[in-house]
Amino acid sequence: MAKPLGFSSRWTAVVKSGAIAALLSVSGQSHALNSVTGRVLGIYVSGAGNYAFRVYIEGVAEPCGTGQGGFAYVESTNGNYKGYVAGILLARERGATVNWYVAPLNGQCAIVEYSY
Repeated sequence: MAKPLGFSSRWTAVVKSGAIAALLSVSGQSHALNSVTGRVLGIYVSGAGNYAFRVYIEGVAEPCGTGQGGFAYVESTNGNYKGYVAGILLARERGATVNWYVAPLNGQCAIVEYSY
C-alpha cells in the first residue's frame, strides 16, 4: 500500500519562511520580522490605503521597535484581510494573549501573522 505524499514540518517551515521573505521584500528592501506578545488593547479602523485596521497591543509601545508608532496594522488590500480582522476581533473579545509577528512596511508596522 502506497503512503500518501505529505510535507515534512521542515519543508513547511521552509515554504513559510520563503513566503514571508517574499512578502517583506516587495518594496525592494529586506525587513526583519519581529515577535511580540500581548493582548489587543485597542483597535482603530481607517480608510483603505491608510493602515486600514490598526491594532494597539497591551504592553507594547512600538511593535516593530523602530520608532514608527504604537500600532501594528493590516491593510485592506491584504488577500486575507477579513480573516485577519475576524481573528483579531475574536482575540479581543476573549481577552486572549496573542503572539504577533510584525515587520516594518510602508512606513509603519505590518502584521505578518499571529496566533493565540
